[in-house]
Amino acid sequence: MLTGCNRAAAALLTLLLCSCASAGVRFDGQWSYQQSCGWNHTANLDLAGSGPSYTGSWDDGTRVGGDSGKLKGELRDDKLFLQFCSDTGTPACPSYGEASAYLVRDKATVVWYRKFGSDYKPYLTLHEAKAGQKVPSDDQCADDEAQDDEPKDN
Repeated sequence: MLTGCNRAAAALLTLLLCSCASAGVRFDGQWSYQQSCGWNHTANLDLAGSGPSYTGSWDDGTRVGGDSGKLKGELRDDKLFLQFCSDTGTPACPSYGEASAYLVRDKATVVWYRKFGSDYKPYLTLHEAKAGQKVPSDDQCADDEAQDDEPKDN
């Protein structure tokens, strides 16, 4: 049998659990990927959301080239499905393409899945880019990628 104090504690715990469950997954903020070897790949997503809708900007590239633009997204089943437009490529902003990627929260990171044919495959793991903190760098490169700037022995 619950006493008055225990009833209040149980009610508070229920309220907290319900509010956490209804809050859902959040993707707000700046998310980054940095590679410290090979192609020196970098990618950044800057996301702002209200309810199931998100907007923001993106950039993705290597030391050779890349692209940037705007994005919009829709939250469905804890996945943020993204549509992109490009500052320099296709589709040119402000026209957005079809949903060609989605994001999934994985603890303190966001995993970016890209569409390949009819399937989505993991692309990058992004870390939250907080002011004054360095984003972890990916130093796992294939041997041929890591040495592609070095002279070849002929």
